[in-house]
Amino acid sequence: MTLCPSTGNASTTRRYDWIEYENGITLGKKSHCKSFQDKVDSWWRFWYHCSYCMCLCDARYSSTSHRYWSLRPVQSDIGQNKIIVGIRFIKLNKVVHIQIRQATLLPKLLLNTTTAEWVPVSKIDVGDNKRTVEGLDYHKMTYEKRALDLDDVILPAKYLVTGVQFRMLGSHLNLEIQGTAFNYETGQLEKGLHHKQSNDNTDVSENPRTQLNLDNLDVSTSSPSPSTPNPLRNSFILFTHSSLEDDVAQTTLPFIDIQPVSTTPLSPLSGVGVYHKGTPGYGGFVAPRLFTFDPTQYVVESEVRLEEQK
Repeated sequence: MTLCPSTGNASTTRRYDWIEYENGITLGKKSHCKSFQDKVDSWWRFWYHCSYCMCLCDARYSSTSHRYWSLRPVQSDIGQNKIIVGIRFIKLNKVVHIQIRQATLLPKLLLNTTTAEWVPVSKIDVGDNKRTVEGLDYHKMTYEKRALDLDDVILPAKYLVTGVQFRMLGSHLNLEIQGTAFNYETGQLEKGLHHKQSNDNTDVSENPRTQLNLDNLDVSTSSPSPSTPNPLRNSFILFTHSSLEDDVAQTTLPFIDIQPVSTTPLSPLSGVGVYHKGTPGYGGFVAPRLFTFDPTQYVVESEVRLEEQK
């Protein structure tokens, strides 16, 4: 077979651009080889036949491996009457964090948009064993622990989102949010009234989760079409490798969408979700999404009070 090693520049960890067997089967997208073509063959050593084989490596101790997720809770400044109005994923020091955007709540669900700001994330140094603890401060993904739950987590009525975090539910990364009660007329948060919400279903629960199959797919960014949300609910994904035929299994899928998510204009939130989006044949992306607070309950209550006063 003939190998085309990758050029190995700093922007890629690829080992091969493509591999072609003598029978014409090609792994990867064959093009002009920018490095050199290396022809290799199996051989005999005494009575042992030595063949080239394909291995998938879990490089959990590699200095270039980015496999960490923050487990630290992230909260808005409740003391300053601020709530969460935006979410995004960011990566800092090889650790994926949830970053929040906050703004001050005003009476009748209005917001002081001039106070809107992205809150700096809490830095995690996975090599500092004195200040950070695996399983408490961060999760290290391995072959056995690479699942991410896909959920839309919605708070009960009359709570606004003030906190969010990933936690471990068995071997799965699982989303949990915090809500804080508030006074509609004054816009003041009830600082002692908090509620945490999550989907605690597992793949062995009475209502088990369904795995979203991402096997043998091409690189997410190679898709010629825009991504569409996957409608599967109560589900999870396993981070895996890309297609052997299309990409020589060298890319981790799905990708993580780091675009900021917020409403225009900014709005109080009643829920946060993590979902998968993509196109058929491609690995797609995992991304956060938001659910705005429904104010109609207060409009109805106001109308009822007016009717009672007549």
